[in-house]
Amino acid sequence: MKVVAFIGHKGAGKTAFLRALIPVLAARGIRVGTAKHVAPEVEPDIPGTDTYFHRKAGAQRVLLYSDAHAALFWDHTKTPLEEYIERYFTDLDLVLLEGFKSSSYPKIEIYRGGEPLAGRIPVLAVVTDRQPRLPDAVPVLPRDRMAIVTRIARDDDELIRQAIVRELNRNGQVFFVHNRVHDIHMIAERIESIVPEARVGVVHGQMKESDLEHEML
Repeated sequence: MKVVAFIGHKGAGKTAFLRALIPVLAARGIRVGTAKHVAPEVEPDIPGTDTYFHRKAGAQRVLLYSDAHAALFWDHTKTPLEEYIERYFTDLDLVLLEGFKSSSYPKIEIYRGGEPLAGRIPVLAVVTDRQPRLPDAVPVLPRDRMAIVTRIARDDDELIRQAIVRELNRNGQVFFVHNRVHDIHMIAERIESIVPEARVGVVHGQMKESDLEHEML
């Protein structure tokens, strides 16, 4: 189990970043858990509900249970975060923390403005679309960066579509490599049928230089 804390000033976009990151990880089969730091005065239950009144009446632990969900409420006595992580998250692959800048876990800063935490707090990287002044050793990652995925798999239409659409969504260009000139146009037609929203062109080594340049541009 790995744990990473995403830190940053209020309004930096930590929640939005995690909302975008979690489904990407889940789609790759990574079992993800999350934890969020809140102020002590934040009420975890919904005021006016039965479980809320149970707690206010003096119940030390209250379990909200259904066939689909379960939630356990209790007032802890400053139990360390690490103890909760070890007790409830060990069956997962990755735990993402929102906040917890004072914790011992590795941290990534989400930055949008103000004085960066990096430099005062050790971080693995800073995710931002700005140009903050940071220590030279701190990597800066664009907020909209999408990692390249490499897979070795059998020829599969859905996998091809996913790869092409992923690149189109980041305003990129796809080069689909085929090793035979004689049926390359059949392959182009196949790509057009798999991803009809894509504009498909064909180039190969037997083309005139002018034609090749025209197609590439």
